[in-house]
Amino acid sequence: MEKLSSRYSNKKPAIESKVLQGDLADQTNALAKEHKADCVVMGTKGATGLKEVLIGSNAVKLMSSLKLPMYAVPAEHEYKAINEVLVAYDGQEPFEDSCKPISTFAKRHHLPITFFHVMTKDGKAVDNWDKIQELFSDLHTELVEIEADEFEEGLEQITDDREALLVLIRHKKSFWERLFNISDSRKALMHAKLPVLVIPE
Repeated sequence: MEKLSSRYSNKKPAIESKVLQGDLADQTNALAKEHKADCVVMGTKGATGLKEVLIGSNAVKLMSSLKLPMYAVPAEHEYKAINEVLVAYDGQEPFEDSCKPISTFAKRHHLPITFFHVMTKDGKAVDNWDKIQELFSDLHTELVEIEADEFEEGLEQITDDREALLVLIRHKKSFWERLFNISDSRKALMHAKLPVLVIPE
């Protein structure tokens, strides 16, 4: 952290380093509140196999409890210019508050938005696309529907050879759903090769 701070000491915004003891999510939420942060940024290494099911990565734990938007950048990601916003959409009713950060980012960087929906064998097609278009009426939007056996397979198809910001909406879940269900957002965060923006519902 000291090396990072000194390397960018003349840059804006200013970089400050802190070492805190305690639970990652609790400390991050407290620090974000203290500094009135707009978002949280962290690097990820991913998780596979048993670790994915039982434990999950630090990024996933933080995603599950963070009250702010979170940017997660995979360790192996090589910086390239982002040319679109890629939003994972599960077909649920769109929430306006969740849409605002997506719209703001796209407008600020003059980017089109591609919504993608992975249809597994138990899934169904999106039937409320008109509502999405209404919420993003002043931006160029597109819907891509992908048929795949698993969400990860569809995610790999849509993200392959794209330079994009991947956006995930974190839906609220009950205790038992959190305990026994690895949601699509968690899977995407663990396996993503693109920078990810996670937006809490």
